[in-house]
Amino acid sequence: MEKLSTLEHANIIETRMFLYNILKYAFYVEPNIELIKLFSEDDFLMNLPFKEEDCLISEGIYDLIEYFKKNDVLETNNFKCLHWDYTKMFVGPGSLPAPPWGSAYITEDRLLFQESTLDARKSYLKYNLIVKNYLQEPDDHIGSELDFMYRLCEFAVKNIDKPNKLIEILEDQRSFLNEHIGKWVFEFSDDIIEYSDTLFYKGIAKILKGFIRIDKVIVSDLIKTLN
Repeated sequence: MEKLSTLEHANIIETRMFLYNILKYAFYVEPNIELIKLFSEDDFLMNLPFKEEDCLISEGIYDLIEYFKKNDVLETNNFKCLHWDYTKMFVGPGSLPAPPWGSAYITEDRLLFQESTLDARKSYLKYNLIVKNYLQEPDDHIGSELDFMYRLCEFAVKNIDKPNKLIEILEDQRSFLNEHIGKWVFEFSDDIIEYSDTLFYKGIAKILKGFIRIDKVIVSDLIKTLN
């Protein structure tokens, strides 16, 4: 494995941090004007990273571009349709086709607040992080898990000149990808792709699935370059 410079390590981690930030925002908040304006910019979508490395990311980007070409989302009825798509899949009422919590996929009976939820909380607490809806919502919400990966990228950049600390943070990211996000996000993404009524969320789900798939490789490669 070719050794990378400190600047190269920082650039890769910051690129990952950018995509984690975008994805956590897309899943953690209901559709709003700021979100729509961000994703409706062709230049923004075409400049998303890793589209050459993973075909699903590329497919997701083109789904989003196609969606915005066909829909003026700021028009009232279209906005309501997008908002309902989010509510139907992630909020309820009723049975959710794509529940946004890891325990709903990892546990056999799809129960929330299970051991996997507590394990995710322990991972956050190591870095003195608490989810924003602590004790009101399971800690393994997709937005919370993506936010944790984002925060670890931030810590990694801050410790870019401390190899031992940097390796520890990256190892924690690899562990979290393998033991948490990676155990359920692919099925979660597939459910969104199948049940979403809009190309918007189908596209976001493809980007999420492709990115997590490739990030598992990126993190392992980064660790190898530092050892």
